[in-house]
Amino acid sequence: MGVDFKFHDLRIDGLTDSLYKGWQATDANIGLLNRRSQTWRKIPEAERAELSPTKERQLAVRYPTVVKRPIVSAANKLYVGYDEAAWKMIL
Repeated sequence: MGVDFKFHDLRIDGLTDSLYKGWQATDANIGLLNRRSQTWRKIPEAERAELSPTKERQLAVRYPTVVKRPIVSAANKLYVGYDEAAWKMIL
């Protein structure tokens, strides 16, 4: 049994505003930024302060590796981070 998928490498392919906006629209309650990452710690405090959805998106587009990974988008839902049980259910 095959699974159709599109692999998007944030380090190589980058991150567009429209892709991130789509993720936000799919599930706005999921935190997509990894606030424990080295990338997050390297971002100046002034840029990290008072994040609105728009500012969060701009930050993610500018620093794509701050986004939690992997992200699986399936059936109009986002699965963020590796969760074997969830992946078995959706795949």
